[in-house]
Amino acid sequence: MVYTNNFYLELKTHYLTVPYSPEKRRVRVLLPQDYFNEPTKRYPVLYLHDGQNVFHSHEAFAGYSWKIIPLIKSHPEIPPMIVVGIDNSGEYRLDEYAPWKTTFFKDGGLNSFGGLGKNYADWLARELKPFIDRKYRTLPAKENTLLAGSSMGGYITAYIGALYPEIFGNLGVFSSAAWLRADKFSQFIYTHPLDKNAKVYIQTGANESDAGDDDVLPPNQQAQAYIDEALNYQHALLQTGLPVSRIRLRIFANESHHEYYWAKHFSEFLNFVFNEW
Repeated sequence: MVYTNNFYLELKTHYLTVPYSPEKRRVRVLLPQDYFNEPTKRYPVLYLHDGQNVFHSHEAFAGYSWKIIPLIKSHPEIPPMIVVGIDNSGEYRLDEYAPWKTTFFKDGGLNSFGGLGKNYADWLARELKPFIDRKYRTLPAKENTLLAGSSMGGYITAYIGALYPEIFGNLGVFSSAAWLRADKFSQFIYTHPLDKNAKVYIQTGANESDAGDDDVLPPNQQAQAYIDEALNYQHALLQTGLPVSRIRLRIFANESHHEYYWAKHFSEFLNFVFNEW
């Protein structure tokens, strides 16, 4: 059999109401190649935050997307799946992706962001996922439901996975910024254990640094903060009963805080979920 990646994947667009926001949210759904040829077949679903960065580089924040479409086309070992890209809210992204407020001093005053993470998590679990399950032929059980994100998206992924372990059974936590409230996050993970069959892929680079973090932490301390967060998260998962075989921790030398590296390792996450390792 000769494999070819010259095939079309249909991308559907929806605009959904978010209860705590005046603006509707764009949600795009990438369908598998055989979706319309197999009318009774059902599929796993991958949910991704920062949907603007998922499909097309020309609309990605850093000008480089997660390359999800070419990834699917070039990795035939990964089973067909439905991919849901959830746009962030733009101006209020930090508020929505942070479960707890982070305060910092800037321009002589006290500033803060965060606190809407629970609202976002509830909308995703209670409204968006049921909508996708009604609209498309999904495999709705937790073992067939994946959730992933990077940076603040990694932070909210780990939080939602712990808040709704009965819904999201596979987590891709890339360069998590949960160190912003390490105290609250650690306490939450220790008191909200995952299902023992969950799978968690944790990735970070040894050169992590993000200009957006400069107000909260000096640049020369950021890489260590991301590494410490990855290690602490893995430790908490192990301490709360998740078997070591269900966790993959990957810390890469000379890699930084960028979509290029998250895209580079995304097939590892998917293979871990679907094909063991």
